[in-house]
Amino acid sequence: EAFTLALEMYNRPTLGNRVEAFTIMMVNAWELMLKAELVKVDGTSSIFEEGNFSIPVRKALSRCVLSNSDLVKNLEVMIDLRDQAIHLLIPELQPKLSLLFQATVLNYQTRYKNIMGNSPLEGQSVGLLSLIVDGIEPEVAMIKEHYGELTANQVEEFLGKFTELTNEHNSDVFAISVDYKLALTKKQSDADLSLSNGPGG
Repeated sequence: EAFTLALEMYNRPTLGNRVEAFTIMMVNAWELMLKAELVKVDGTSSIFEEGNFSIPVRKALSRCVLSNSDLVKNLEVMIDLRDQAIHLLIPELQPKLSLLFQATVLNYQTRYKNIMGNSPLEGQSVGLLSLIVDGIEPEVAMIKEHYGELTANQVEEFLGKFTELTNEHNSDVFAISVDYKLALTKKQSDADLSLSNGPGG
């Protein structure tokens, strides 16, 4: 339900804080799934600390065996975004964040299916998630004007780190890449489209 709600919130164009709402609910969905895995393997007590407090999502993440470092880094960035929501989850960052968000959704769907044997949205396609993957690059000067210097500095620092991580991991498990390439080739196996002569030339 947390996963479905995250998608529904993101797909509401009239919701001004949908980037924030999606991040909070998506991290919650992951937290619930990771804790369910821990309970299944080690029992209910494994997700509680002294004083009967539920363990934080970072601890659940570290306890679950996630061999794919790209997946772990994707979730760590999502958790960081949730924790810094006041500065980083602004509409201007949506085109950049959508690359991370789409990977998170596909990662969740894959892990859920491996555990449960079915998709979290059985009979539906997560392709329905309308993520914006194009748009103008966020301008720090404009962000500073609208949100203040502190937010602008946080955004600039985040964008720098995010670009570094994207280049370092270079994986669709960390962040979806959107690349377009047009090339003419005589080798048919390399082609997405074929051009040929017709009756009129």
